[in-house]
Amino acid sequence: MGYYTALLEGLVRPNGAVHSFEPGEGTFQRLKDTKKLLGLDRAFLHRKAISDRVGQIEFWMSDSGLDGQQSTQKNAGLGQQARRTRVEATTLDAFVAELETNGIKDIAFVKCDIEGAELSMLKGAQAILNAKNPPVWLIEHNRKVLWAHGANTADLLSFFSNADVFFVPVCWPPSRSPTTKVTRWNGVAEELPDECNLFAFPRRGLFAARIEMLQRAALIA
Repeated sequence: MGYYTALLEGLVRPNGAVHSFEPGEGTFQRLKDTKKLLGLDRAFLHRKAISDRVGQIEFWMSDSGLDGQQSTQKNAGLGQQARRTRVEATTLDAFVAELETNGIKDIAFVKCDIEGAELSMLKGAQAILNAKNPPVWLIEHNRKVLWAHGANTADLLSFFSNADVFFVPVCWPPSRSPTTKVTRWNGVAEELPDECNLFAFPRRGLFAARIEMLQRAALIA
């Protein structure tokens, strides 16, 4: 628990910061344990969900299934001991506005895997999406869980009309990748793999040049 937190914390040193959000009680405790074990002093943990509004929202947690399946909708991966509760939520825009009051600007990277609730998160991130220096995004695409939330692939991709979108298929176990390169999305939502990771690179601002790094490293198929 906390793999991406640890990975990104190493990349932002010495002056950056990583902010990780996790509303699940048990999952958050394990994330705290990882932070302590690895001494991640540039990582800041928040026991909140990211949504399209600030306040409390309904959230399904698991006592017997997979932590990674916890979400705002019940699903089979939660196991036999799933329970609905209420958790604190915020929006990315509200959180970033709070950071800016402390002089922190220009969020470089956002990673999101929230089991189909990505549209709610993106609706609450309009200021970030339209910022002078928008970030690079890494978002999991899972067609079936999007459907469970009343959304589809085209809905998700509509938020990135001003970005270059690439994808990497997801396989099981997730530690194994079918390819070492990212593939440029052809613009047809239905032709994306049912499960894949999407990379959205902004076409303007400070972080637009990140795509050039992938090209120089021959990581774009």
